[in-house]
Amino acid sequence: MSSKRKILMITPYLPRRCQSGGQTSSYYSIKYLSKENDITLISFSRDREGLEEIKQFCKKVIVVKRGKTWDLKKILFTGFSTYPFLVTNYLSKNLKDAITKELDKNQYDLIHCECFY
Repeated sequence: MSSKRKILMITPYLPRRCQSGGQTSSYYSIKYLSKENDITLISFSRDREGLEEIKQFCKKVIVVKRGKTWDLKKILFTGFSTYPFLVTNYLSKNLKDAITKELDKNQYDLIHCECFY
């Protein structure tokens, strides 16, 4: 009997079935894949709505707090960098550190990243 595959899934939101688009797609992907795989989810989210529901399908869930979009620091960074404004919202030291820490502690068979602008 083979062991379950380990999947690390990274999303720019908490997957929820009551939403539209990417959140719903991610929710059902996790639900389907969790039957035969161990899923660790790292979500970059402003809130924790839907956390308890998605936890039932994941071995581990890590939520990294995403800040406000219209932040003076992000606006100034955009003005003095080559990154567009939408991208600066996802450049987070806390998110990078959470991913690095998880990869340092565990090995995964697959890493899936949902669309970050």
